[in-house]
Amino acid sequence: MRILILMSDIGGGHRSCTLALQQEFAHWFPGVHEVFSVDVFKQFAPWPLDYVPLAYKYIANKLPGFWQWVFSNYGSLITEEQMATWLAGYLEPYFELLFDRMRPDLLVTVNPLFHPTLFRHLRATGRDLPIVSVVSDLVTPHGSWFHSQLDLCCVPTVQAAVAARRYRVSERNVRVYGLPVRRQFVDVEVRERRAWKRLLDMEEQLPLVLIIGGGEGFGTIAALVEQLVASRRRKAMPDCQVAVVCGRNKALARRLSQSFGTEQVRVLGFVTDMHAWMAASDCAVTKAGPGTIMEAAAMGLPVILSGFVPGQEAENPAFVIRHGMGTYAPSPASQVSVLTEWLSDERKLGRFSDAARATACARAGQSIVEEVDRLFG
Repeated sequence: MRILILMSDIGGGHRSCTLALQQEFAHWFPGVHEVFSVDVFKQFAPWPLDYVPLAYKYIANKLPGFWQWVFSNYGSLITEEQMATWLAGYLEPYFELLFDRMRPDLLVTVNPLFHPTLFRHLRATGRDLPIVSVVSDLVTPHGSWFHSQLDLCCVPTVQAAVAARRYRVSERNVRVYGLPVRRQFVDVEVRERRAWKRLLDMEEQLPLVLIIGGGEGFGTIAALVEQLVASRRRKAMPDCQVAVVCGRNKALARRLSQSFGTEQVRVLGFVTDMHAWMAASDCAVTKAGPGTIMEAAAMGLPVILSGFVPGQEAENPAFVIRHGMGTYAPSPASQVSVLTEWLSDERKLGRFSDAARATACARAGQSIVEEVDRLFG
């Protein structure tokens, strides 16, 4: 079976979900299914739609209030059918080209932005392709994720399942499996935290705080590092070392390297071994992206959430707190305060770590691909 995953690299969560599914198909069904992925907006959409990922990242980071308004008023500003009609002239010829070129037997979508036009195109052309949606928003997914034409809708939480049914997805087509994470987070080599620190050339005896800016280096990372280093200099908190993942934000990486390069601060760019850094770390500060939250859960890593994208991530801090795997601290000062408390109490950190592992859905990806094979293979 030829499986085409339709995604858009709008955030690391969609990309990570796509990679996780590809890994699971290859692991559990080697040589059985051909799996391809396409970034719809970057690889096939014409101007100006090819700028949608950049526009979203800018708005979500710089204009969160505006994004909240768009998210909350999407249905009243423009209906799904109106959106599909407006985009049809731009995207439908490219969907036709894509399907003719790839000849898929099944579609898997991991991003909802092109759903209205996709469903309209399939109806108009009579293409009888099963459609599976793998929802990557944890608790408050946008309504555009869901459609009555979906043959299978895989969601990460019970709350997301309720939303799916509210938006006309048949209950028999909804599965709650969790959010798939890449295999390196599931099958990570069992080592002591100190061994991972040694592998990464970090000090074995010192606690390691991991600061994650996401793929684009979002957040008030510089202010946090500055206050963390200052607090450590004053001996106002336990001694520790810091690793900062700046993502693709090269300017931030240069600034931190120049300012704190000799302060037990390791500055990293975009990393491909995040599982190793999570395995070596005692706790992490990150924004409330669903992919990072569930990767941390799989690694038993307590998290301090520094912020969230309004709308689809709004309830993620409550999810983390409810499951006992971390807390929410929106300012650098509050983050340093929590870090001071946690690093002073190993047993508390241990409880957060145990709760994180209990929250993980390590076999979510396996469950999804097995169900796809059972239903459509």
